Amino acid sequence: MNSAKNLVNDIVTKVAKHLSKNITDLQSFKPSGSAYEGLKVTQPDEFDIMMPMVQNDLHFGAFEVAGYQCFKKPFWSSLNKFAKDGFICPVKTRRWFQSEIQMAINTIDVRRNNYSLKLITGESPAITIEISTSLETILVDIVPAIECNGKRYVAKPHPRHKQPPYCYLWRQSFSKEEGEKVGEETNECQRSVLKIMKAIRLENAQLKMLSSYHLKTILFRLSDEYHMNWSMDELDERFKDFLNEIVKCTSQEYLPNYFCPQLNLFEWYRQDEKKDVREALANIAQYIKGVTNKNRYDTFFY
Repeated sequence: MNSAKNLVNDIVTKVAKHLSKNITDLQSFKPSGSAYEGLKVTQPDEFDIMMPMVQNDLHFGAFEVAGYQCFKKPFWSSLNKFAKDGFICPVKTRRWFQSEIQMAINTIDVRRNNYSLKLITGESPAITIEISTSLETILVDIVPAIECNGKRYVAKPHPRHKQPPYCYLWRQSFSKEEGEKVGEETNECQRSVLKIMKAIRLENAQLKMLSSYHLKTILFRLSDEYHMNWSMDELDERFKDFLNEIVKCTSQEYLPNYFCPQLNLFEWYRQDEKKDVREALANIAQYIKGVTNKNRYDTFFY
């Protein structure tokens, strides 16, 4: 784990140094996600890195949607290169970052370090660097972000991003708050419930709709709203409660963002995706019911 982290840190530091030559507002990169929260259920081969550009005097646009924000072009800032129609454009920002990250990795002497680097392009807001060594392949997701007055916004497009003014919206990120809550307010039983469900999700295509953030949100809600015993002796019962809560949320088609309740995390998913989740969870519940020994979760967890 530490060797992978060290390699990722070394490469991302070099990339950030290159980017900072052209963006004076770029802050030091911020690691986030399961690899840094102790919630990985596989080998640490995926890492999430946020690259926040700090600009505290930005003005918000008049158009606002729950969980999203648009920013007017500043009078003078290195962020002006991302402006379009008077707003800072997340798509233009991502494209610039992708181009510059490609140039950055081209300058790294990979032969001396015995690894190769490749940029993977796709539709996600992250720019992915693939690191290949003789022993493993590591994926590093770099996400451009704006930090304004302590709040972070990432270049993840709104579902209606192909039409203005939605194309200028930046999604608010709660990865910092999420990581702090996992680290400071969850115990072994709660983290085990989450890791078991994540392990199951990896092996079941019907659960692909559920992201790690969906699962964490459900755990946070379950822990806050019900007075439960979260000792390891109650792991079995708490996991069943967790499954039931997911079924309830998908059936109601409603899962409020923990940090921004106005935002429904299930709003933009198709009916068949939610149906797949419910069917898969029903099968899992049936399997667990039929296995009586105390190691019933080993199949998923280890």
